[in-house]
Amino acid sequence: MMPNTSCISIFDNELKCRQAIKNLQSRHYSLRNVSIIARNNVCNELYEIFNDAISLDVSGIGQLQVAGQLVDVYAHLQSLENSGQLNLQGSAFDMLLSKIGVPAKHIAEYQQAVIDNKILLLVLDAQQKVEQASEVLHNECQQVTVHRM
Repeated sequence: MMPNTSCISIFDNELKCRQAIKNLQSRHYSLRNVSIIARNNVCNELYEIFNDAISLDVSGIGQLQVAGQLVDVYAHLQSLENSGQLNLQGSAFDMLLSKIGVPAKHIAEYQQAVIDNKILLLVLDAQQKVEQASEVLHNECQQVTVHRM
């Protein structure tokens, strides 16, 4: 079942993102509901925290690393496309974010952040859990945006 709410934070560097993840963990938030997206060269060590990571070649951005729950979301979308149940159009980046309820007007903003070598930290879960995570993350960075499906 797909989560119905997400929050996305933008971090300038790996150290700040890692600290935010540690703060989520210290408040007993499961990393199973956390994901990161960044260019390949931006946060090499951060991916060690997650069990799953994939590399995607995205037109206009280049090589991206995606780790965490979004790997499962991507695999699900790929299986639907392979079975003919879904016709995926656009980049993998756009597809992933739109699938978790991010409006198109925000996708361009997140894409530019990744192009600028920033790190996206995403939490995907039920609304109440995401709002709790958002409060934790808001203390770690200036911007946390909640998106609902």
